[in-house]
Amino acid sequence: MESMKKKAKQTPPPPSPTADQDDGSAGGGDDRISALDDDLCELSLRLAHLNVRELVRTSVLSKRWRSLWKRLPVLDFFGWPVLLSAGDLRQYIAIVNDVLEQRAGAISEARIDEVKIPLLLDAHSFLLLGQRQQRLWPAMEAAKAWIRYAMRHQVKGFQFNLCLPPLANNKALVIDLDELPSSPKLECMRLGLRHAVVQLPRTAVFTSLRDLTLEFVQLAVGSGHLLARLLSSACCPILQKLRMMHVFTSELVLDAGELLELSMECVCVDKMGFLELRTPKLLYLEMN
Repeated sequence: MESMKKKAKQTPPPPSPTADQDDGSAGGGDDRISALDDDLCELSLRLAHLNVRELVRTSVLSKRWRSLWKRLPVLDFFGWPVLLSAGDLRQYIAIVNDVLEQRAGAISEARIDEVKIPLLLDAHSFLLLGQRQQRLWPAMEAAKAWIRYAMRHQVKGFQFNLCLPPLANNKALVIDLDELPSSPKLECMRLGLRHAVVQLPRTAVFTSLRDLTLEFVQLAVGSGHLLARLLSSACCPILQKLRMMHVFTSELVLDAGELLELSMECVCVDKMGFLELRTPKLLYLEMN
């Protein structure tokens, strides 16, 4: 019997919220939303907890809402479809860059409190395209730029999830964060960097960081000391909660004087040459 293969159905990303759209309401009637007070409209959007993709859809309801999103404190890109092709990747990066640029340049007293960005590439689809590193370079450059954006704009919360297709011969592309700027406002950060190698910052400090999650972090060769520095009281003096999942390092000295909770999942502690905890205030410890 002849086998049949179904082609993956691609869901094209919605247009950028900064793109021009037809004036008036979606139904073609009176645009009553535009008659509402700006503060009331903004409050409605805040209470709805909409991500950027949903904001794109609501922007067709009223021309007023097309600019109100620039006043919202949270930019959440989660909910976007997994990227199936190099074309999808380019379009998604362009949309995110456009939103970040427009939000940063908005004439508003509203600060950016939180940024959440996924960058998820479908492994099967990209493998069919061929494992050429140059296809993934735009993703690596975007990852580096978006992390720097969050630090430069002094956000309080930052979440970035990267998932690349695996390369042949266990190769991995490098995200170089060596010159990442410090961020005195950052309170919570979650980084997931699957199938990438990261060069951690050498001098950045995060004096307000209390909650840190690292997932699928593979360190550049010879940079284990930079992980110890990142987690130390010298870099994060008030760090209280630390979660590490699938973090690969041969040794770790954790010197965090204010740390209260530590969770290490699939960190291969038994394969570490050395592990030392200098955490006098630690109340909760989980190693799986």
